Amino acid sequence: MVIRTIYKPFHPHIFMTISLCVITKDNAGTIVNCLSSVSSLVDEIVVVDTGSSDNTKELCSSVGDLVKVYDYSWNWNFSDAKNFALSKATGDWVLALDADEVISSVDHSKILRAISVASDDGILGISLIQRNYSNELGGFGWTSTSDDSYPESKVASGFVSRRMVRLFRNISGIKFSGAVHDSVEPSINSRGSSVLDTDIPIHHYGALSRDNLSRRKLYLEIELKNLREGDYFQNYQIASQYHSIGESQKALEFIDKSLLINPDFYLAHLEKGLVKMKLESFDEAFDSLKVAEDLLIREKATPGSMIHLSEVLGGLGVVYSKMNNYHSALKCYRRALFLSPNNATHYFNLGLLLLSMNNKSEALQSFKEAIRLNPKFDELVKITDKG
Repeated sequence: MVIRTIYKPFHPHIFMTISLCVITKDNAGTIVNCLSSVSSLVDEIVVVDTGSSDNTKELCSSVGDLVKVYDYSWNWNFSDAKNFALSKATGDWVLALDADEVISSVDHSKILRAISVASDDGILGISLIQRNYSNELGGFGWTSTSDDSYPESKVASGFVSRRMVRLFRNISGIKFSGAVHDSVEPSINSRGSSVLDTDIPIHHYGALSRDNLSRRKLYLEIELKNLREGDYFQNYQIASQYHSIGESQKALEFIDKSLLINPDFYLAHLEKGLVKMKLESFDEAFDSLKVAEDLLIREKATPGSMIHLSEVLGGLGVVYSKMNNYHSALKCYRRALFLSPNNATHYFNLGLLLLSMNNKSEALQSFKEAIRLNPKFDELVKITDKG
């Protein structure tokens, strides 16, 4: 294994090595970009293939001598496959990526610096920001790429961010858990270690693929096969998967199961409000969103909770508009945009509200901002103008 020295203040004799771990299955279209994006950063690349029928494994080997490819019999559990990869990794730190993710070369030095800081402080995990790119019209915590500096972001109109621990010490006891939404964070927390948060993005392109619906159905199937009794978060994840494939009634069924276990879980109340909005049950949507708002206001403010509060307020803005309570709707949209200023959906919905209030000049400005942030809103604005 190639050994790279990472300069550490006051400890120049210490060096750390990095193993990349990736799980693959029929990822011929993305895997070379994934591995190549970090081949100059890591000291070892561990690929665990779960049954590819295309030339994924051959493409992995073509990247270079750093790559080691292992076969693994798929058992409907992503954590088991990823833990098998960890068992093959020999580096001091592990970087875990999906086969449709990349890290920009401009951030390699930031990763090395983060490892240096975490090692000095005895921290076992480092969080990065997964950017889930999409060309859909807005969505949960959606951010426009119009002003973004990364070339990797220009393939889509926007992304949804999610903080994840993807860089961690390769030591006994740190492992993945969760059949689909796998994470090493519980095992890090159980050892009493904190996590070093960074702003380093992981560029994730999975939602742009043609088989995104098939992927969502697969994830749903895996979650259902591995459902643990009494797990409110997993019930919520299953509900979210059902919602994403348009099965609203099944989504509500699992949301209610989640809330029966944990009545104060604000994400489940938010999800229920969004499903009820889709079903045009606006009174019930209002009740769920107000509960979510109250819970979030009591929550310790974090970047994640503020994004969720912005979505709650955006939903309440729509509901108030449907109830013809324009003044309350306007307040909600203003608050939502204060928390999430690059959310094109909020600007578009605000424009619709301002039209209803006969404020055409301000409505036009809101529509223009929505289109600037996401050009796909141009067609919706044209339809609105015709109406």
